[in-house]
Amino acid sequence: MVRGLAGTPGFPAQMRVEAHAHAGGVQVVLLGLQGEDAVEDELLRETILGALLAAEVRTPVFLARRRGDETVSLGAPASTVVPERTTPPRRLRRDGKPASTARLPFGGALVGLRIALSAGHGWLDNGDGTWSTQRSNHKFTGCGSCRGITEDFFTSELVTNQVIPLLQQMGAEVVLMREPDHDVLDAQIVDDGDAGYSESSGTWTDGATAGVSYDDDYRVNADTDPGGAAYTLAAADRPRHVALRFPEGTNRTAGAVVSVVHEGGVRTFSLDQRRMGRFWLDLGAYPLGSGGALELAAGPSTGALIADAVKLGGGLHPTSRHPWWQMSASIYVPEAGAPSAVTSLNDVTIRPSYAEFVGPDVFVSIHANASGVSGGSSAHGTSTYRYSCSSYGDHTSSDGATSCDDPPGSRDLLDEVHAAVLASLRADWDPGWADRGRLVANFGEVRELDDTPGILIETGFFDNLDTPSGVAVADNRALHDPRWREAFARGVAAGLASYLAPGTGVPPTRPEGVVAQNLADGTLRVSWRAVPGALGYRVTRARLDSTRGRAFDEGTVVDGATSLLLSSAELEAGRGYAFRVAAQNDNGEGLASQAVVARFRGTAGAGAPVLVLWAYDRRDAWVQDVDNDLMGAVEHGRALLGMAAHGGPDVVFDGALDEALEAELALDDYLVVDVAAGKDSTADEPLSVEQRAVLSTFLDGGGRLILSGEEVGYALVETAGDTDGATFLSERLHATYLEDDAATFAVAGSGILDGLAGSIDDGSALYEVVYPDVWQADAGASAPLSYPDGRAAAVLGDATALFGFGLEALVDDDARAFTFARVLGAIAPELFEPGEGEGEGEGEGEGEGEGEGEGEGEGEQGVPLITILPPPGGCGCNGEPASSITEAYGLVLLATLRAARRRRR
Repeated sequence: MVRGLAGTPGFPAQMRVEAHAHAGGVQVVLLGLQGEDAVEDELLRETILGALLAAEVRTPVFLARRRGDETVSLGAPASTVVPERTTPPRRLRRDGKPASTARLPFGGALVGLRIALSAGHGWLDNGDGTWSTQRSNHKFTGCGSCRGITEDFFTSELVTNQVIPLLQQMGAEVVLMREPDHDVLDAQIVDDGDAGYSESSGTWTDGATAGVSYDDDYRVNADTDPGGAAYTLAAADRPRHVALRFPEGTNRTAGAVVSVVHEGGVRTFSLDQRRMGRFWLDLGAYPLGSGGALELAAGPSTGALIADAVKLGGGLHPTSRHPWWQMSASIYVPEAGAPSAVTSLNDVTIRPSYAEFVGPDVFVSIHANASGVSGGSSAHGTSTYRYSCSSYGDHTSSDGATSCDDPPGSRDLLDEVHAAVLASLRADWDPGWADRGRLVANFGEVRELDDTPGILIETGFFDNLDTPSGVAVADNRALHDPRWREAFARGVAAGLASYLAPGTGVPPTRPEGVVAQNLADGTLRVSWRAVPGALGYRVTRARLDSTRGRAFDEGTVVDGATSLLLSSAELEAGRGYAFRVAAQNDNGEGLASQAVVARFRGTAGAGAPVLVLWAYDRRDAWVQDVDNDLMGAVEHGRALLGMAAHGGPDVVFDGALDEALEAELALDDYLVVDVAAGKDSTADEPLSVEQRAVLSTFLDGGGRLILSGEEVGYALVETAGDTDGATFLSERLHATYLEDDAATFAVAGSGILDGLAGSIDDGSALYEVVYPDVWQADAGASAPLSYPDGRAAAVLGDATALFGFGLEALVDDDARAFTFARVLGAIAPELFEPGEGEGEGEGEGEGEGEGEGEGEGEGEQGVPLITILPPPGGCGCNGEPASSITEAYGLVLLATLRAARRRRR
C-alpha cells in the first residue's frame, strides 16, 4: 500500500492508494472515495498524476478505483459533442516564410495564425455561496515577503503578462479561456446600437442571422459601398485590454481594417472576418487616458464588413467580487458567448471544447505541477503531455506511444514546444533545469480536442519549496521570477513558431544601454546597444504629461541603426518625454526596454544640466511585474517638470539606463545626476564598484548627486563583503547606515523639506516599499526627512542627497516635485541662475549687455535656463504674506548665487 498521498494537500482526507503490477506499467487503485463520480473529476486526476510523477513513478500508470469488491478502470469518459464550426480549421503555415505587416515590417513568424491558450485553474463556485481555488498558496523556503504561488493565479499572470504579448508581437491571434485584463475597474461593452456606437459612412443594415452575435444583433455593410463604424471607449488611467467580436461568414471581408485609437496614437490591424469571430478576440492593452475608440473600416478586399461588439477591460466578477482575471474557465467561457453544449461542461473539459468551437491552429494549456506532499517535495522540472488515445497508461513516454497522435500533429507540437522551452530555460535561467519528460496522459484538456493539435505543459512544481541538488533555485522561487517567466514564454513562442512555420524563431531580446540626450544642435538623440539578430528597432515615446506618463505612441521603426535623432518636427521644445526601444527581426518584435526620460530643449546650445539615471532593474522572486513595470523613471521626469510650481528650477534633463554609465555615457557635461536605484539589492547592486568610481570622479569634478533606493544601505553595507560601500556612502554622501527597515510608510520633512508630510508607497500606487533604509547624518550633513520615530529617511550634504527609498515611490506627484525643487535648490543653486551664456541681456559674465553682476539675460540656447516662481499662494512659512516670503526667498537666493560656482560646461 502506498500511503504518501493520504490526507495531503490536494487530496480527499479519506483517500488511500494501492499500487499493483500491470501489463506495461503499474495500476494505481484509489480507495475511500465517496460517490460514483468522485474520480471522474479531472482536477483530481491531474493532482494524482502530478504526485506520481513527483514520486519518480515514470512507468505507465493505469488509474482505477475500488467499488465494493470490484476494481473499476478509470478510462476516458465519453467525449463531449462540440457544435460544428462554420469554417474549417486553418491549415498550418508550413512554408517557413514570415509574413510582414504594417507593424512588423521585417515579418512575423505567427502572422495569420490563431493560438488557443488555456491558463489552468481559477476561482470555482462551490454551489453554496462560497468560492474556492483548486490550489493553495505555497512559498519557497526563505521567501519572507514574497507573494507565494497559487497556481490558479500564477498561470493567468504568466499567460497575460509574458506569453500573450510575445505571441501577439509575432503576429498571432490569441484565443483565451480566461479574462486577460487585470484591472478591477468595471468592464465596458459597447454593442452596435449603443450610445457609444456610430456609423460614419456606407450603407448599413441589420444582420439577418439569429443567435450568432452579442445580444443577438449586429450590423452589415456590403462591399459595394465601403463603410466605417466606431465604438467609443471609456477613460482609464492604466492600460486596459481591448477585444472585439463579430459573426463570421463566407461572404465577409478578408481584410477589415481595425484601428484602436488610444492616448498615444493608433494601432491598426487587418482582420479576416471570414474566420470564426464569435468570441472576444484580444487586441492587447492600451493607454486610453481620457478615452479612446475602436474603429472599423472596409479594407481593400471584397466582402461585407461586420460590426458587432467591443469589450474594454475585465473588472470584478459580480457575484464573487473577485477580479475576472482570477475566475476559472467555467465562469468565464459562458460569458464569452460559447454555445450551451460547451458552457454545460466542467472546468477542465470546457477549455478544449471552447477552443474547438472557436477553431485555433493549436491549443496550449499551461499549468504548474504538485507533489501533494505536505511541506513540499524535491520534485522539480518541466513536463509536457499530449493525449494518450486511451490506449497507453498515463506518464507513458511520448516516444513510446507510437500508434497515437490524436489530434494529428500533437506529437510534433509536443516535440517542438517541449524542446524549445527546455532550451530557453537552460540558456536564460538555469543550465540544470530538469526535464521531467515528453509524456502522454488521459487529461481532459487534451482528450477533448478533435481537430486541433494540443499539448499541456506542467511548467514546474509549485510545491518544490527547497532547492534540490543540481539546480539554481527551488521551482517555486523560479515560478515567482519574471525572468523565468520571460524565458518560459520565449520557449513556448519558439516552439510554436518552429511547429507552425519551420525555419522561424522568436524576436530579439530586450535592448539595453538606452540613452536620451539633448545635443548641441538642438536635436535629441535616443541611442541603445545593438541586440544580436535585430534587423531594426521600434522607438516609442510618451509625453510625461499624458496619463501617468505612460501613454506610449506606436513609435518609429529604425532600420538597422542603433540611434534615432529627433528634432522639433517630432518633439515639442520644453516638453518632457519617456522613450522605450524594442528590437525587431523577421520573426516579430521583442519586449521593450526600460524607459528613459528627457526634456527636449529644442534649440541649439549646451546640453542638459541634469541626468536621470535609471538604475532599478531588479526583477526576481520578490520583485515581480507589479513591483517594477520598467517605467519608473517617468515619476522622476514628471517631478522635475513640476518643480517650477514649488519655486524650483525649470531645467532641461537627459535620461539613461545605468548600464550606459560604464560605457556609452560621459558625465562631464552634467551638473546633477539623479540615480534611481529603486529596490535594487545585493544581487542587482544599487551601484556597482565601477559605477561608484565613475560617480566619485564626477563628484570630485564639482558634480552633484541624488541617490535614492530602499536597499542601498543593506546592499552596500550590511551584506557587503568589504567596507568599500560604507566608505563610499560616508565619504561621498556623508551618511552612516543604521538599519534595513524603518517599518513605516510615513515620512515628514524639516529644514529644506519643511512642510512635507507625505507617505511612501504601500503598494497602492507604483510598488510597495518593503524595507526603507534608516540613515544617520554624518558631521556637516543634515537629515531633512525623517520617519515617525525621528530617525533619518534622507541625508543632505553640500553637494549630495541620499534617500532611504526610491523617490519614485514617494506618493503624489506634488510631493516628489516639491522634494526635487528643494533638494536642487540646496545642492545645485547654479540651476537657479537667471541667465548664462551667449544670449543678450543685462549684466556681465558670458552674456552681452551692460550692468553689473548677476543681471538678467538669456542662456546659451537663447531661452531662459530657468523660471523662478513663488510657491502657489506663498510658502506659508510662519504665516507671512506671500509677497514678503517671495522677497526674502529672492534675497537669500541672490546671496547664494553670488557665492556659488557657475555651472560647468
